[in-house]
Amino acid sequence: AMKQPVQRFRMRGTIGEHPFTDDNILAGSFSITNQCTGNEEIVIGQVYIGELNATFLNMSISRYGWKGLEIKPVFGMRLSDGTYEEVPLGVFTVETAEWTASGVVVKAYDHMALLDKTCNKVLTEKTPYQCAQAIAEATGVTFSNTEKEFESFANGTTMVSETETNDVETWRDLVSWLAQTLGCFATADRKGNIVFKSFNQTVVDTIDAAHRFTGASFSDYVTRYTGLSVVNMADNTTSYYAEDEDDGLTMNLGSNPFLQYGIAATKEEMARAILTAIQQIRYVPFTCRAIGNPAYDLGDVLVFQNGLADGDALYCITKFTFQYNKYFEMTGVGKNPALASARSKTDKNLVGLVSNTDENQLVHYRFTNTQVVEVGDGKRVPVASIRFATATKASEVSLWAELLLDAKLSTTHAIGSTKLKDVTIKDATSPTTEELQNEIKELQTGVSSLDERMTSAETELAKPNTMTVTVSYTLAGDEIDYHPIETYDTAGKHILSLHYYIGDVKANTVYLFVIFLAAAGGSLYLDTNCINALIEGMGLAGTGKWDGTINAEEEFTGFSMGSVVGKLTDAAKTALLTPVPTGASDAVSFNMASVIGNFTDSTSVGIVVRYFILSDTEGKPDYNGTYLTTNADDAFALQTQYKVQSTSGTVDTGQLDVLDLYSAYPEIETLEEVKL
Repeated sequence: AMKQPVQRFRMRGTIGEHPFTDDNILAGSFSITNQCTGNEEIVIGQVYIGELNATFLNMSISRYGWKGLEIKPVFGMRLSDGTYEEVPLGVFTVETAEWTASGVVVKAYDHMALLDKTCNKVLTEKTPYQCAQAIAEATGVTFSNTEKEFESFANGTTMVSETETNDVETWRDLVSWLAQTLGCFATADRKGNIVFKSFNQTVVDTIDAAHRFTGASFSDYVTRYTGLSVVNMADNTTSYYAEDEDDGLTMNLGSNPFLQYGIAATKEEMARAILTAIQQIRYVPFTCRAIGNPAYDLGDVLVFQNGLADGDALYCITKFTFQYNKYFEMTGVGKNPALASARSKTDKNLVGLVSNTDENQLVHYRFTNTQVVEVGDGKRVPVASIRFATATKASEVSLWAELLLDAKLSTTHAIGSTKLKDVTIKDATSPTTEELQNEIKELQTGVSSLDERMTSAETELAKPNTMTVTVSYTLAGDEIDYHPIETYDTAGKHILSLHYYIGDVKANTVYLFVIFLAAAGGSLYLDTNCINALIEGMGLAGTGKWDGTINAEEEFTGFSMGSVVGKLTDAAKTALLTPVPTGASDAVSFNMASVIGNFTDSTSVGIVVRYFILSDTEGKPDYNGTYLTTNADDAFALQTQYKVQSTSGTVDTGQLDVLDLYSAYPEIETLEEVKL
């Protein structure tokens, strides 16, 4: 039904006990959005909440009676026989209702939000199905999966136990960890129940270019995972598990409380079961809009054909936005294994940095230099590279540093330049100071040698009064717009004290913070252990070992390539192209009448008919009813019969009626029928 050339929809449902139809919805305001993984990459164990937004009109619900009501929308598509196919869109609970001039603006969430309650129970020695039943009993939600469906998932028949020391705060957190243990994600289905779904390669539909809007985009790589890492909370280490050919992405499972109990062999068996499950992820990231029919669910696998799509690839829906009477937008996310491998391998070590276990404890990490650092006059040199991570949650980080500098002020000639040339003597006597000064000024050079009759000469040397040291910072390769400056007027030892508030940093991310020094008017020398820096923040982890990153830079002066490239010229022209009509012709000539007899040939031109799907995404379609009509199948057709009525005219004798016929042709040769 969703691929009919002409589609008609309707929306109806209930809000509490109050029914509603299209007439109660402000045009363009009804939308539903949901997702089953992050916005950039596929991650198992996600438990996102679906959201409904709409503006309702003329509903007999009291001003303060909206909150807590359940909205059960049902989408209807008209079939060819005139009946409607009804598709439920879920069950949503009203969170906010604002009264405006346009109507009551409602925001509602699906039943996943019912799990946002404090979790006060630790599950031990239960199968995943029994865990789900315990959660349902405590929260009142219903799980759609049967016991057999649970057993078909990874670790579905394994007895699992949750560690008492974990970061589970709500029941939704617990469902997330349970879904991850099963290699699944969890979402609310169309009946309002919570359902666990695993990623698979079963294609539910094939969509060609004629049934998707212009603007779809498809990536040129396949997202796939060949490894995963798990944090062992007992000894603050990370275990890494991989396929034999580990050339894909790595999925970081974090400190899953269900993967902590048991001997090492048991934990490895559970982790490898999850690794096997995520081998089904072989999807091409995409974005596509189609006609506004919410027929697909999260996790559905599609095939796109024709146009820009690769007809052999698989595309998995990880996010959708349904805008009633406008469009159904589908998105599939995923990272490129070739480009993200370095970051993925970093993730293997990242979560193992739980040596900084207590996320609510203020942690300090000290860094110092193990090599001599020298900063030349006019140079900018990195003096400290500090790599740190937030392994548990987002944090606020500050830098404290103390640098012991040995400053040397530069010495320059007061006259002439550092390039020396011979100085000539005009007479036999030794030059006076004034004569020497004048001659040096004229030559703009220093003194190299004098005539043998000159016994000695001295040039004056001078030192600058001060030198400046400019400090710069970069975080994750981006330079920070903050440059403190220190001034020194004497050479020798100096203490440079630094403090910088780095600010909020994301969780589970490795950062590189670099301190640069630039000297002007002198040079700096920093001996080993003369740079002492301190990073402080909540739940921080310092990375002491080298991660294989090498930074290299080269500085060179500008150069001209004019003699090599020469001149480049280009010209732009516009031309009016006249369309050439499509046609075909054939000419045959034979001089074999006595042998062949009569020979006939015919030329035919086939009419190519294109079918278009018309949507009112950008508003109601505008067409001239004089020339277009709709047939019995609700499809557009050209008008072939016209009815024209004459008007009375003025004449001296008799009666005159004038019949105006519009035609693009210069004349009408025949008129088949005239009725009076």
